[in-house]
Amino acid sequence: MSDVKGASNNAVEMMDGAVCHFMGSGMVAITSIDDEGASQAAVMGADVMGAAVNAYRAGSGDGSVGAWSYRFMGGDVIALVNREVAHSSAVVTVGDLEQALAEAA
Repeated sequence: MSDVKGASNNAVEMMDGAVCHFMGSGMVAITSIDDEGASQAAVMGADVMGAAVNAYRAGSGDGSVGAWSYRFMGGDVIALVNREVAHSSAVVTVGDLEQALAEAA
């Protein structure tokens, strides 16, 4: 990940052009464009990101936090999906989430 320059420096770039925007109070918005060109925006708290990272480290497999589910796609790639909100998903790496957690703290 690298810092994204713009109107504010409260964002970092993630894999495949996704951008993590820090919204304060431990909340982030991860924005991206999917393979079909549709916009994706996933707004979540540090609890969701932390649960996914901890599950990866523990080798415990897929899981969920509230409306959010996380699924391991191979390697260190994680898909995060909000089952209650259409087009609310993100595909990121464990490293992306670890850096986002550190920045959001």
